[in-house]
Amino acid sequence: MIRSNFTFLIYFICTQGVSFISNIIPKIDNKVLFFSSPDYSDNAKYIYEKMIELKLNKKLDLVWVVHSRAKGNFVRRRSLKYCFHILTAKYIIATHGVPYWKSRNQIAIFTEHGLPFKASGYLSKMPLRRRLSLHNTSKKTNYLLSTSRFHSFLLAAIYRVNLDKILITGFPRQDGLFSKNAQEMAKKIGVNKDKFSKIILYVPTFRDWSNDDLASVVLTNDKLLNYLQEMNVLLVYKPHKNVIVDGSLYDFNHPNVMILKNMNLIDNELHLYEFFSVFDLVITDYSSIFYESSLIDVPIIFYMPDIHAYSMNRGFLFNPKKWLPGHITKNLDELLCALNEVFKSDPYKQKRIRMKELMFDKQKNCSLNVITAIFHKYLGGSSK
Repeated sequence: MIRSNFTFLIYFICTQGVSFISNIIPKIDNKVLFFSSPDYSDNAKYIYEKMIELKLNKKLDLVWVVHSRAKGNFVRRRSLKYCFHILTAKYIIATHGVPYWKSRNQIAIFTEHGLPFKASGYLSKMPLRRRLSLHNTSKKTNYLLSTSRFHSFLLAAIYRVNLDKILITGFPRQDGLFSKNAQEMAKKIGVNKDKFSKIILYVPTFRDWSNDDLASVVLTNDKLLNYLQEMNVLLVYKPHKNVIVDGSLYDFNHPNVMILKNMNLIDNELHLYEFFSVFDLVITDYSSIFYESSLIDVPIIFYMPDIHAYSMNRGFLFNPKKWLPGHITKNLDELLCALNEVFKSDPYKQKRIRMKELMFDKQKNCSLNVITAIFHKYLGGSSK
């Protein structure tokens, strides 16, 4: 741990040196760099694709910074071309914080990648490494994207930024939720809605203190597997990108269970939200995906067998029992009971509606909202 922290401090100091040098290097006004994790995903992907649709690639030099490959023009991280681009780009669009090397004469758009529920930023406990990263994001962000006025006040507290830096545009990835081709997109990765009575998405989140998201307990439970088979229900499990899935789980084979790897999405140039509407129910734990479920009125069940441990290790901004728009279950028997109740009566529908009204002032055309706010001088008549 000491060696890891020391290595990070050296890296942090070096990037601040790059930032200082970058301040005196002229920027290319029409160059935009895109960063996301995984590569080519989330809010940055939707902004980029809307720019292509508007033919802004004829006016702007759009460059993806990736680890492997990406659609369109890309550069690999830490290559010589990468060094050139980070010193000359005017705009940075990033989903997971602002790069440490960002200089004063660059404009950083931090899109965020989730809505607040877990304790986050300055409203959470942080080790030194995360505190330095947060300080960097707080000081170097020029624009931070928000979905509503209420969300903006939360962001101002989480990142300690002024409200005038926060743009209420909606999250660009919301555009994917309203895709008219959701079923066709889902078929690309093997999810065929015509073959099942219901399709459930299971998306547990990452735990900072453990690589285990507890999914193996769920996916191998005989009671649940029998229920899925009897009711002709497909359960799609999507691991978090930071979770190391047990190899034996990938070998697990059941006609009513599918494991959706992140590489399946990357290889097909898809984002989960582009086919999110095919799911009849979402099971999650502490992931903020429940907000977007509320936006398109998909029922949610929360499976939280380790809620006490999570509360002690990470914590919440809101009381889960009062805040969450769905059953909170702590074991698999409770989960099965909740499944039966939701499919029969949907008791949390009104609470989902209230959640949507609170969290989403902007619901559609979010990518265009961002582009109009920041790149309006390049639009001309293309947004009409």
